[in-house]
Amino acid sequence: MWSHLIVSPTWFLLLLFLLSSLLQIYYPVIPLLFSLMWIFLVKKYLHFAVYSCLQDKSKWFGELPWEESLRDAHEFGKLVLF
Repeated sequence: MWSHLIVSPTWFLLLLFLLSSLLQIYYPVIPLLFSLMWIFLVKKYLHFAVYSCLQDKSKWFGELPWEESLRDAHEFGKLVLF
């Protein structure tokens, strides 16, 4: 049942050789790829975090209840009653 999943040692060595040769060929490119991927992910996250907050800035501060605004105006000496 599981015999098709078992890899023979020759296939394993061949796979290891191919991976190591690819790593040797593309080794100078790997840091560049990681840095480009990092820049892309950071830019995408910052775009989401910054611009989504700026779009909803009307919801940053709620309006104070009427009693609280009257009390604050009285404390600051700016309460005007008609």
